[in-house]
Amino acid sequence: MPFMSRVSRFWLLALLPLAALLWRFSAFMPPMTPLSALYLVLTLVGWYGLLLGLLALASSLFALLPRRLGATLVVVMGACAGALAWVDLEVFEQYRFHLSPFVFDLFFSEPGEVISFSWLTWLAGIAAMLGCLFICVGLWHFSRARWPSWPAWTLVALCFLSSQLWHAVADARADSRITVLTRNLPAYQPLTAKRFMVKHGWAKAHTETQALDFHQKGALRYPLSPLSAHPKQKLNVLYLLVDAWRADELNPQVAPNISTFAKSPDTKRYLNHYSGGNSTQAGIFSLFYSLPATYWGAFAGSQQGPVLMDWFKENDYAFGIYGSATLRSPAFDKTVFSGISPLHSQAGEEKRWRRDSNSVEQFGQFLEQRDPKQPFFGFLFFDAVHAYDFPPDFESKVEPYWQRVDHIKLNNDFDPTPYRNRYRTAVRYVDSLVGKVLEQLKAKGLLDNTIVVISADHGEEFNDHHKNYWGHGSNYSDAQVKVPLVIHWPGKEGGEVSYRTSHFDLVPTLAQDLFDVEAPLTDYSLGQPLSRQGDRPWLLVGSYYNYALKGNNEMVVAYPTGQTELLSGDLSPLPGRPPAQAIKAALTWMGRFYR
Repeated sequence: MPFMSRVSRFWLLALLPLAALLWRFSAFMPPMTPLSALYLVLTLVGWYGLLLGLLALASSLFALLPRRLGATLVVVMGACAGALAWVDLEVFEQYRFHLSPFVFDLFFSEPGEVISFSWLTWLAGIAAMLGCLFICVGLWHFSRARWPSWPAWTLVALCFLSSQLWHAVADARADSRITVLTRNLPAYQPLTAKRFMVKHGWAKAHTETQALDFHQKGALRYPLSPLSAHPKQKLNVLYLLVDAWRADELNPQVAPNISTFAKSPDTKRYLNHYSGGNSTQAGIFSLFYSLPATYWGAFAGSQQGPVLMDWFKENDYAFGIYGSATLRSPAFDKTVFSGISPLHSQAGEEKRWRRDSNSVEQFGQFLEQRDPKQPFFGFLFFDAVHAYDFPPDFESKVEPYWQRVDHIKLNNDFDPTPYRNRYRTAVRYVDSLVGKVLEQLKAKGLLDNTIVVISADHGEEFNDHHKNYWGHGSNYSDAQVKVPLVIHWPGKEGGEVSYRTSHFDLVPTLAQDLFDVEAPLTDYSLGQPLSRQGDRPWLLVGSYYNYALKGNNEMVVAYPTGQTELLSGDLSPLPGRPPAQAIKAALTWMGRFYR
């Protein structure tokens, strides 16, 4: 009997107990419909059948060894795969994250400090390993029976293709009954093709999404307790956010209008403020949810909006949402503004500066047409700074500036001055638009009853530390995560605040000082009110693919590969190990709002 044929049958047989074990992850998923259950079955057979097929190819090399040794290695490999799946299930049940190189690094480098198991868990693990070994010995025995394996592998391939295509369509059509399941499965990376499908007419480009009824029974447990919001006074709230605006570019030379406004009565400027991430997705998410950016996938999959926006809805606020860039990528229409309509976007306009100008005009029309007896929540997201764009005839240019952005020229020896001056010119332009919005509010007498929040999603780097970093999303230095924050709050004392604050603090501040929410902050937020000055040795910041703990003069960066680095503020490596207790606290927060 050919050894490779037997190996193929062994791994096919192994798919049965593996799929049965992985089905237990459904306990962490929302209640499934027949269709979502079918999708899960196709995924278990298709995706994990593909992974076992790769193991079959790898273990076929054992045919080069003596027959008994090769068979033993195949059985041991199968037992190890099954034991890893069981350990992943136990880890996920306790911490709500899957096994990764980072988890192994934490476990072995800081034993018992971050990830710990009781003696009973260890005993169960040993029993699981022995059980997997026993099962695999039996599977190897049954693989002696001669039957063709190609029909079964064909079925695996069909399940794989159908489940991946199903997920891609569900993602494009915002069908969270499917997408909400994916984060719960280990080693799973489903296919997405939203833009491709919309472009070819295979999915509809939704302008709005509605939260589905099963959210409250989903994998998320957010908030942890019922919340009741009753405003002390119905003040309007307006967010003016500038994409890619770093903290040190809020000054009279670059942003004269905002700098002047920051010194006006009832207005406070926060000098040491940090975004929740170095990217738009992470920054906006942290600002509205007051949760780590690692929750993005779960909230986007379930289309669950933040409690902050629920409070505005419950208290009959009118919404004026104006994004210069698309609000669909990142999917803020499924998260921050889920269930809110209409959402206005200028994404079809080529020039970013014109998008920003159009948004200001539309917001002015919103102020004219709204019911003055109804409070409003406004949101303007300016994109010109992110694109280093401004009108050709804009007079307040910062000289000398780069006439054309050419990223291929950027290197460690490049003089950033003309590049940064172009960026500063874009900031000046957006500052002029913010000035127009503030004048509109002043002319209508709205500054007396409107909370105005002026900030950014993240910063922008110009090789500040001479390590050839440009732009954002690449590290967690102050250049990329420290941002301006100016808040005008009628009736509150103005001035400047020097202690550290975070995007996580906006929701708690509005919860307590505007909506009079009495529930514990930790039931819905990682932050604290902006008025609370306290020791915050670490801030949790994130990106699209990793996260970091940012201290006053150092940071701990965790990578998807499992590597962790302890860096200084200028990104230089520091000796020593990452602080175990800080990492443990961060992991607790990153799993706190999962069931």
